[in-house]
Amino acid sequence: MGRIFLILVLVASVVLVFHSPLEKAWNTIWGPGLGSQSQAMGGGGGVRERVGDWLMGGRLNQVQSELAALRNEVPGLRQQMDTLQSLRGEVTGLRGEVTGLHGEVTGLRGEVSTLRSDVTSLRQQLDLLHQQLAQITTSHDTLLQPLRTQVDEMATGMPPRIEALERQRESVNAEIARLTRADWRIDQGSLLVEKQDDNWKLTDVFFKRRTYRKAITFSTPFSQVPVVHLGMTSLDFAMDEGRMQVSAEEIQPQGFTLVVESQSSERIRTVGVQWTVFGH
Repeated sequence: MGRIFLILVLVASVVLVFHSPLEKAWNTIWGPGLGSQSQAMGGGGGVRERVGDWLMGGRLNQVQSELAALRNEVPGLRQQMDTLQSLRGEVTGLRGEVTGLHGEVTGLRGEVSTLRSDVTSLRQQLDLLHQQLAQITTSHDTLLQPLRTQVDEMATGMPPRIEALERQRESVNAEIARLTRADWRIDQGSLLVEKQDDNWKLTDVFFKRRTYRKAITFSTPFSQVPVVHLGMTSLDFAMDEGRMQVSAEEIQPQGFTLVVESQSSERIRTVGVQWTVFGH
């Protein structure tokens, strides 16, 4: 209502300001008679006077107060407009963020779809591995069954074998104890065999084979047949090719026979032999 009244006041002000030009234009178009008639109908006086009287009836102050109120409301409305503009910008930014979030959600949906595909593939691979494991377990049991049978058989036959090994161990321990208690001793000696020794004999003319034999007597006889070790300490002969062999024969508790064999075109000048005897 206040704005409608303001419009009426503005119309009245325009009429008051432009009364004379309008009245002249009226008289020009319609003639002076109509203007006089309008004055007569109004009960005397012009339109200006009647409008002025109406405005002077206390309406002018109300209009001015309403104009002042409207002017006071204008800054608030402007602030509201600024606020609305700011909110509009925020809404635009939020729309952009929503659009970005929508894109991210779309990307996440794609990733979730890919992950689902991967999970499906992994499940298939897991099922395949379970099948292979079942096959391996079956083949493993098939292979292990003969081994288990052998182990059972060995476990059944193991006690007699263990008893036999225990008897052998006891026998070996007894032999070790006997040998430990025995009176072991060592006898040794050396001999230099020369070319002019009469014990050399030509045993094979075609192959030029000669044999030297000499009986060796121990310083003290052994109670049993001892063990004889021989070794050459020196050798002097002039030949390109040949063969030399030293051995012990006819070993007895009292002694043995030293045998030296040579096969060459030239006779051996000297050969040194050392012997070592172990026994009890």
